[in-house]
Amino acid sequence: MTRMVKFIPWIAAIFAVMAAGPVYLFAAEAPPPVWPLLATAVIGGIAGFTLRQYIQTHMVEPEGEFLKHLKSWVNGDKIRYLEALEELSNRPDLQAALETVHATAEKARARLIEFSEVEYNLQQVVQDKRRNEAVLKEQREAFAKLANELSKARDAAEAANVAKSEFLATMSHEIRTPLNGVIGMIDLLMDTQLDENQIYFAQTLQQSAQTLLTVINDILDISKLEAGKVELDFQAARIERVISDTIHFLEPKAKEKGLDVTWECADDVPDVIITDPTRLRQILFNLVGNALKFTEVGGVTIQASRDYASAGELGIKIVVTDTGIGISKDAQRRLFQKFTQADASTTRRFGGTGLGLAICRQLTVLLGGDIGVESEEGEGSSFWFTFQCREGNEDDLVDDFGYDSDLSIMEAAASRKLRILVADDNLINQRIIDNMLGKLGHELVAVENGAQACALAEEQDFDLILMDIQMPVLGGIDATKWIRAMDGEKSKVPIVGCTADAFPEQIERFRQAGMEDVVTKPINRKRLLMVINQVLGEEIHAIVKEGMLPDIPPTAAEKPAGKSGKKAPKTAKASVRKGSLQEPPSPTDTSGADALDGLLDELGG
Repeated sequence: MTRMVKFIPWIAAIFAVMAAGPVYLFAAEAPPPVWPLLATAVIGGIAGFTLRQYIQTHMVEPEGEFLKHLKSWVNGDKIRYLEALEELSNRPDLQAALETVHATAEKARARLIEFSEVEYNLQQVVQDKRRNEAVLKEQREAFAKLANELSKARDAAEAANVAKSEFLATMSHEIRTPLNGVIGMIDLLMDTQLDENQIYFAQTLQQSAQTLLTVINDILDISKLEAGKVELDFQAARIERVISDTIHFLEPKAKEKGLDVTWECADDVPDVIITDPTRLRQILFNLVGNALKFTEVGGVTIQASRDYASAGELGIKIVVTDTGIGISKDAQRRLFQKFTQADASTTRRFGGTGLGLAICRQLTVLLGGDIGVESEEGEGSSFWFTFQCREGNEDDLVDDFGYDSDLSIMEAAASRKLRILVADDNLINQRIIDNMLGKLGHELVAVENGAQACALAEEQDFDLILMDIQMPVLGGIDATKWIRAMDGEKSKVPIVGCTADAFPEQIERFRQAGMEDVVTKPINRKRLLMVINQVLGEEIHAIVKEGMLPDIPPTAAEKPAGKSGKKAPKTAKASVRKGSLQEPPSPTDTSGADALDGLLDELGG
């Protein structure tokens, strides 16, 4: 357009000449002079020049300035906005357009700044993400490594736990098997004709063997307590019987030291309670045994009272107080930890493993109670514990075979003769079972491994099979499965397992293998006869006479004035039921105490 504007004066001069040209062409007279035509051309040129200047000033130049500033903005150069407005002062339309462009440019610049900030933030986010991904990758690798290590540690722990269980099962079997011979032979000895001294010695052996069995059970139970696998056996029991049993079993040690042992049971404590009497006896035996061990002069007192009663639940508190050496405050804080005693000199002087009180603490927690001690060094100690129970009645009472080792079958009879196969690789166990059942008229056939038992069971007929678990050639479990797989009636012969592995999960495994029931070693004669009755479904064995083995001191002068733990007469019931052991020590009566020394050394919490 700028080039066209330059030719406007010439175009105007040409148009002016062309406009005057017809006058010369069509003039009738002589042609006019040339100078008017030239004058017309000059005037047209002047008019064109004027028009060109106007267009140049008002249109071309402002538009050029506008485009120049617009190009500067597009190129990102710094704009002098006020100067540009002044240059376009004669073009309001371009000023308005410039203002619009300027405002739009400012908005675009602001958005650009915002976008730049957003871009920067996004870049930071990306960088952070990459850093986090790197950290996460390292953490994943570390976690994977840790998981692998934990998996290996778990496998190692499980393997160690299995090894521990196998070790305990093996130790249980290896310890219980000879102990079965000891207790079995003592039981058979008790059935013979003995004089008073012999009965006393045999009774002490019997009590010591049963107590040793209880200690073994305690040591094996510590692992189950720690693993939370101990199950309580709630049944009705007389709390007076539990206390008096404890005093009776520890009587020789008390008599040796000349200590008085008394107990009191408050009137608000029910005669019969529902609890686990076996665990309760364990706690009492440990606490009273410790009290006797650490007391040289004075005595031991056992007090039972009601702690609380709510919603059918009773809380009983038992306190065992002695006049012994006492315990320092510092030693009391670590007293209930495993393998811990008051100090090292105590261990050397009194012996013991330090497991007793640790077992007591875990058992009281299982029974829903607590345990503690109050003591002053040199002034004796008072150990107390609480437990939850329910009130029972006479009808709830059941026979207790767990700890009443002095309950013995005096006479028993069989209604018919049984043919029994005994599979046990231990000759002593075979002889014990033969003496227990043979004297009742039963015919026993003994073999020493499971393979022989399977062969005889297939060839001959038996009313019952007594099957040991761990035997050479073929074990009891595999032999039981083999017999159950036989054809016909042979597979239905009742099988009772005889095992030294007393762990509940193992006993359940034996039953699942096909055994009707299980008796644990050392075998209790009454338990065995009752199991045989149960698995055969008939009353084959009847107990003609049973009773408590009498307390037989060497001389009549040492007989107690009254039975320990004697209950108050019904006609005049006192507010407190009491019992005592107050016999003076006899210089000739130390056999029972010596027999219990090893036990008390083991129970030295």
